[in-house]
Order: sequence, then structure tokens, then C-alpha cells
Amino acid sequence: MRTLVYDDRGEAWPAQSRTLRVELGCPTADFDFLAYLVDTLGFILVQPLPNGATRIRLAPAAVSPIALGAMLFDLADSGPERIVLSCPGEGCTDELIAGVGPATRRIAQLVAAQDGSSDSTFHNQRLAIDVLAATGGPLFALWQHWLASSGRGAQFASREPLNRLLAGRFMLMRPVDGRLVIAEVGSGYLSFGARWCAQAAGRPVEEQPDYSFGLWTRQFFEMATRDREPRLDDIDAVIRRPHHDDRVRVHYRRLVLPFWDDPLGPPSLLSASTVVDARAVG
Repeated sequence: MRTLVYDDRGEAWPAQSRTLRVELGCPTADFDFLAYLVDTLGFILVQPLPNGATRIRLAPAAVSPIALGAMLFDLADSGPERIVLSCPGEGCTDELIAGVGPATRRIAQLVAAQDGSSDSTFHNQRLAIDVLAATGGPLFALWQHWLASSGRGAQFASREPLNRLLAGRFMLMRPVDGRLVIAEVGSGYLSFGARWCAQAAGRPVEEQPDYSFGLWTRQFFEMATRDREPRLDDIDAVIRRPHHDDRVRVHYRRLVLPFWDDPLGPPSLLSASTVVDARAVG
């Protein structure tokens, strides 16, 4: 593996690429060019280390969301067992992290702390499931179907009926080795780009384009798994969209339904939602 630089278009360049230097107007830079890319332009440096480890150098306050999304997708594919996370700045230290999942969560925490993104941008209100009977609509129809099927997994295996009923706003999750993993995702989410959707199957549910939001939503899915009963929530969230390099505020209602292939095992989950209001916030 070569040392790579991820730019703000999500492209990966060899660290010594002359083409990259020429494109940025620094063909004969007399300064630390790679440090400039990371610290000032928000690029990410990924360097192989001995014994299968990988060093990731990024600046949480400056990092490009597009660069971050592209790097994390590739990191998940390569799957290094150990990651050294280097963040420049005052008091900079290296962190040794075991595995891609913990590294992803740590990066999300660092970026959220710098850009002001936190749980204060994500708001949740749980509703009584009976609210669906008063409002009707696709979530009510889905809930009725779940009641009629007694939560049998085969009833939720087909993607096309879910796409038609929910305008593509659904996600199927299955428990794998104690974690919830994405099995299917619809195409109707404002915050998911086409590339992420194409690569989502098999990813832990928290590894969404906005990783802070993914970590926040995971807790509610885990509650539904633990309680083994439907869950209805109103959610208002400001979500980062790396593929558009912006954020969108979405107010939506989400229904989470557990279902079983094996009634003795842990349930899988179907998450479905309908949008109340959405708008870009920059």
C-alpha cells in the first residue's frame, strides 16, 4: 500500500504525485507540502506502517467531509487491525486504535467537537405507537402489516414493496456478532449519497455519511432490539451530507419494527420514515 492523500473531491493521490502539486500551484514547494494539505486544505494523509498498521493524519477543524467519507470507505475495505490517528495542532499526540470501527467513532468525536456538531443538533421525541392510527399514511400501513404477520422476517424480505410504500425511506438491519449491520437501504434518504448506498450493505449501522448522526441513531436501534417491540419517534436533526459538502435539517417521523427469522434469536430491524420538513442549512 502506498501513502495516499485524499482531496476535497474524494480522490486519492499518491503522496508524491507531481500532478497534484501542479494542480494546486505548488510544483516546487519550498515548505512542508503534505502538512499544508492536511492543516490548511483539509485533505487526509493515509500512510502504511510496519506490521499491518495504518497512520491517518487529519485536522478535525479543517477536514473536508468529502475527503473524510472517501477515506473511511476505503479504510473499511482495507480493514487494518491497528490505526494510528494523528491530529496536528497544539499538544498533538498519536492515538493507537484497534480496528476500523473504533477509529471511525473516534474521528467522528473529534470532528464533532470542532464543528459544534453534537447531540444538541439531534432531537428525538418518542411517541405512543397508537399515534399511527390517528395519522394514517404509509407508516400506519406498515405497522398494520407487521401486526398481521406477527413480525415474521419473510414478510420484509422484498425491497420493491418497501420502496413503493415508503418512497425509498427504509433500512433493514440485522444483528451480526453483537452489532447491528445494514442489510438493505432504500434510495429515498436526503442524507445518503449514491456511493454510500451502493456500499452500505454489511456496514455497521453507525457508519453513515454523517458519522456523528450515525452514532446517535444507533442507540435507538439498540433500544428497539433490546425491548423487542415497535418504536415510533419524531426526530429533528441537522445532518452533514459529504457528497454535497453541506448540511440539511430534516424533521421526520420514524417507525422501527423488530422482526424474526428465528423467534429464539435476536430480532432484525426495519426502520422506515416519512419526512415532515427538510431544508438545506449550508
